[in-house]
Amino acid sequence: MERENRYYDQIMELNGMEDMREEIRHWEILAENIGQFPPEQEILLPDYFWIAQAGSGKSMLLNLMANYLEEREIMSFTGNKKVIEFELGYCPKGEPFRELSRLIERISYEAGYRQRFRGILAVHISAWAGHMHEKYMYSFLEFLAENTKDWLIVLIADVDEEQARIMKKQIAYHLRIKTVEIRLPQADVLYGYLEKKCKAYGIQIDEEAGKILKDTIHALKDSSHFEGYNTLNLMAQEMIYELYSQRRLVSKVITGEMLSAYGADGDYTKNYMETVSKKQKIGFSYEKQEGAEE
Repeated sequence: MERENRYYDQIMELNGMEDMREEIRHWEILAENIGQFPPEQEILLPDYFWIAQAGSGKSMLLNLMANYLEEREIMSFTGNKKVIEFELGYCPKGEPFRELSRLIERISYEAGYRQRFRGILAVHISAWAGHMHEKYMYSFLEFLAENTKDWLIVLIADVDEEQARIMKKQIAYHLRIKTVEIRLPQADVLYGYLEKKCKAYGIQIDEEAGKILKDTIHALKDSSHFEGYNTLNLMAQEMIYELYSQRRLVSKVITGEMLSAYGADGDYTKNYMETVSKKQKIGFSYEKQEGAEE
């Protein structure tokens, strides 16, 4: 099958997204067959439930998906944006469901002058783990079901297997969904991303420094504190700042000697893990930084 869409190839190159890549292959076949549909009929794509860790590149994938769907004429888009990402905070019973009102306001704003949003709506629902049977969740899912003709809905949760099973069951009562797992990329892919961020500032990483950083990425990836691209963005920003701010610049090369704090047992790594641990306990997320890879 001849492919005419550059976004297809970009998606196929993504690491850790095998499930979604398989879905895109089905979309590609759909694009080839779309001319067989009766003119008055509309194709309704399935909605999706993504089980995905923070920092796994979801924002980048969502935007690639939107560009792919538009260029292959599988889906049309209207509004200020093709993709709306929204984090649905938990609302206890007995309090107003302000989060749904906030979501409606956001969609209305992004609809723009046409007063209609048609695109991908991605909603992070991790805060609702353990609360899927509550009436506000039912109201939220009913609201989505009423608008599924206009939106490709992607519900996203960073939860364990048991919670994912419960969430999927409740969502499936309202939406025609497919479940997709988004995994963190392999360590060598993550290191390549860190290296690319440094190269954007004209900075090279020497062999010894590269080994230290790869060991650190392996150690972080095996811990519960790693947040993928979010972690690497912060690490790159700090290394770049230190190189440019601590001494008169002679060479744009990061050496192993400079990275004592960034080793698996270094101060930067320990402080980062401690900070993330605290933020996870109070429910704070670095999710807003994820789009930095786009």
